[in-house]
Amino acid sequence: MKLNKILSIACGLAIVAGLSACTDETTYSPAAPENTDGVYFPTSVDPDIYLMENQTEFTLTIARENTAEAITVPLASNADAALFTVPASVNFAAGEASAEVTVGVDFSAIEANKPYEFAIKVSPDYATSYGIATLGVTVQYSPWSDWERIGENSDYGTYTYSIMLGASEPSPVYIRQSLTDQSIYQYMVKDLTLMNNSDSPYNLIIEYNKATKVVTVPVVYANYMTQYNEVLRCSDGYHYNEINPRYFGGSLTPEQLLSMNSFDEENGLFSLYMAYFINAGCFGDGYEYLQLPGYTHEEVNVTLNGQYITPSGESQQVFNIMMSEGISETLYKVYDGKADEAQAEAYANGLLDDENASRISASSNVAVTLEDGDYTIVVAGINSTGEMLAWNYLTFDYSSNAVDPNEGWTSLGDVLYGEDYIAGLYGIEVTNYVIEAQSNDETAGLYRLVDPYGEAWPFQSAFLSQGLLEYTAAHNYLEFMLLGGDYALVVNTEMNFSLEGDPVAMGSIAYNNIAGGKPLQDQIDAGLMGKFENNVMTMPVKSLIQWLGAQGYYGNINGGFQINFAPDEEEEEEAAYSMKNLKKFASAVRKASVNRIDVRRAAEARKSMVIDNKTWFDYRGNKISAVKITL
Repeated sequence: MKLNKILSIACGLAIVAGLSACTDETTYSPAAPENTDGVYFPTSVDPDIYLMENQTEFTLTIARENTAEAITVPLASNADAALFTVPASVNFAAGEASAEVTVGVDFSAIEANKPYEFAIKVSPDYATSYGIATLGVTVQYSPWSDWERIGENSDYGTYTYSIMLGASEPSPVYIRQSLTDQSIYQYMVKDLTLMNNSDSPYNLIIEYNKATKVVTVPVVYANYMTQYNEVLRCSDGYHYNEINPRYFGGSLTPEQLLSMNSFDEENGLFSLYMAYFINAGCFGDGYEYLQLPGYTHEEVNVTLNGQYITPSGESQQVFNIMMSEGISETLYKVYDGKADEAQAEAYANGLLDDENASRISASSNVAVTLEDGDYTIVVAGINSTGEMLAWNYLTFDYSSNAVDPNEGWTSLGDVLYGEDYIAGLYGIEVTNYVIEAQSNDETAGLYRLVDPYGEAWPFQSAFLSQGLLEYTAAHNYLEFMLLGGDYALVVNTEMNFSLEGDPVAMGSIAYNNIAGGKPLQDQIDAGLMGKFENNVMTMPVKSLIQWLGAQGYYGNINGGFQINFAPDEEEEEEAAYSMKNLKKFASAVRKASVNRIDVRRAAEARKSMVIDNKTWFDYRGNKISAVKITL
């Protein structure tokens, strides 16, 4: 197995600066907590059902958040009753978090290669608004020949990823032919592992129509979790037609998306424009390649692979450069203007003696900073002696693709934030300072603080100067909810920065427990819920939770956490005065940082803060074993 790490590119958004005005009074509409059993279809359920010969039923997993009592959940479906028998309800035993929905099939009436689509809906009286309450199902029977391996057992293809920054791995490749349309072939890339650290290999299916030259990749579950949801992969054309056409916003037609995939039969090379998504929301796409075994040739290829916005707000164009195994290095450079083929070839020859040319030693993504305009990127693959084996080029128009990070949120003006997460962790002073708050446009009662650990945080410069703080995105946010009955709680939120190299997440024990299926009333009875009174949100002492890497710590140790929506003049003056004392803060942080490096590793001095054996849940109630936490 081979893993080439070239350039770490994170998904980012351009910074769009916005000015917020202070307001004297704000009207809030707290959301009422859900009062259902929280029934939903997990994201790990595969909605694409491929029937075997004479298969008469299939099952779908359904889950719930509240497992206290036995319940019968009504189901509705628009399935053709002559073909499919969908039960009218599903039963959960007391304490049971999941159950199976068994759908009957009249196989004798099923037509080969015809997709049958229908939906199964959970009764709204039982469903959660945070999960999949209506599952769209596609059922298909497609007879094929047996799988046959390409080459001998010692022959492997090479699969190159895009979202993993050019990483590639060898894989056995199998082929089969449709028995109903002999121009259609499927290739199976078997036992891929790089996305999931080899824990659970998966197979990728590529479908190729030899007559039409159309290449598609149906949805595959990669046995990999991100943001605590199962990652799905497919070609962009399939994503457009079968998953979510709105993702592309009409910028590309289905035909254009399909044409982005290709198969070079002469050289045995698949070029696949792949989408990575969770449910219907695509979070990444780019070119990937499968080199079939048994072919030897030298080739370089370059494609656009989106834009990257750095944490500082700089926009860069990302390219994916693919190089075949026989090439030792690839030189590349971006030139002004759109070159024709003759000019591009001259550029390629000139790269061999160009000291300013960049180079890579394996297929990868690369990022280049550009101004708006027309450009040509030229790539030249060379062997170990510097001889050029192959070259290629791409002309393109560039304009920075800035996205407003405030989209979907409305500013409420400034609030006074009392920081008692990091303060308690490092033993420094609890500080109140002014930052912006926003309300979510779709979810009533959901709010967030904007950059609570950005420039407004009085300790920022001290932490940066000590090398303790590193940002991984342009902005950081802390989300919270104001509920009915003046109750409040902090939402589990990934903070987009790290301390001493560990990713930071913040939340509250009450929210974590509710997400794990425990009743809201239990959190109220246990005194873990926050309060929203007189325009001030507070949380009980040690009711907050923060994670650095895999280790959890209590927050609000000092009881200083607050979000004050209407501070009086005295409170504002006190905050302004404290923010001027940066030298004192910097000294405190320097002193604390020495303690932290020594003490945190031993975990003795922080024994009262460490949360041992605490299961962390995401918003669907799924257990989390990874580092990041998100809503």
